[in-house]
Amino acid sequence: LGAKPAPQAQAVMQPTLFTTTCFDTLDSWRARLAVATVEACARCGIQIVICDASPDAAVPALFRALGAVVVAQTSTGKGGALREALARAAEIAPDGSMLAFMEPEKVGMVALWAGVCSAAAAHRRGGRPGVAVPL
Repeated sequence: LGAKPAPQAQAVMQPTLFTTTCFDTLDSWRARLAVATVEACARCGIQIVICDASPDAAVPALFRALGAVVVAQTSTGKGGALREALARAAEIAPDGSMLAFMEPEKVGMVALWAGVCSAAAAHRRGGRPGVAVPL
């Protein structure tokens, strides 16, 4: 007699991205790409955590102003910086969300995370653990 209620769409899981940066100046092309990545994350509603070792305080200040969570690197080397960024991302990520590393210069990757997360969520609903490695 009555129509069945439409199934509710599941919200797309958003990742919490983490990365590392160290730029002498905001004028370098790599720094400009990292800024564009943070801006793209803000447009897509994706949280990004940056462990930064830049000597110029303007670099992390700009990332924060654009919406990134920035932690000052206290360890040495890229491995230490990645662990610091991952630890902070794990602290702030919503339960059940995906934590994902992304190189800060890969601006175009930001728009692809929704698809990666959808595939990962479908995989998880099937009861299978997994690792997503977008190419």
